[in-house]
Amino acid sequence: MALAMNRYIGNSILPLLIKHSSFYNEADDYANLLDATLHTVYRLSKNRMLTKGQREAVSDFLVALTSQMQPSMLLKLLRKLTIDVSKLSEYTTVALRLLMLHYDRCAKYYGSTSGQGMYGASSDEEKRLTMMLFSNIFDSLSKMVIYSFKIYHLSIILFSGFQ
Repeated sequence: MALAMNRYIGNSILPLLIKHSSFYNEADDYANLLDATLHTVYRLSKNRMLTKGQREAVSDFLVALTSQMQPSMLLKLLRKLTIDVSKLSEYTTVALRLLMLHYDRCAKYYGSTSGQGMYGASSDEEKRLTMMLFSNIFDSLSKMVIYSFKIYHLSIILFSGFQ
């Protein structure tokens, strides 16, 4: 039953939600619903029963959703990611891809004191979480016993994109 549900979500629901992701930008009144959806789908991305295609659909949806949300709305997710990236594996590639695209889009928000246009400037907690995230990724990469090209590749892109 769970496999059929994963297949239905990955092949039918998520592509439809990705197709209409532009509407998330105008959904400020539904911030709690978007936040709950974000955390539920992120939990789904850590499911070890997902196939590669399903994991990519989940990753694409998370990227589409977070690209429409303001960076300050992603504080809870950053807290979760700080813990999850402390042990990198093949199941954390979704988290690394999400971080890579998020920091690529919002680098000025986190990196400068003046902020990034309509987003404003990041809080001290967001800057601290960002520092902890990068530190945890470095520590996790140094402790990896088995080399994984995909994890190293995503990590290098993440580090080089944040200036």
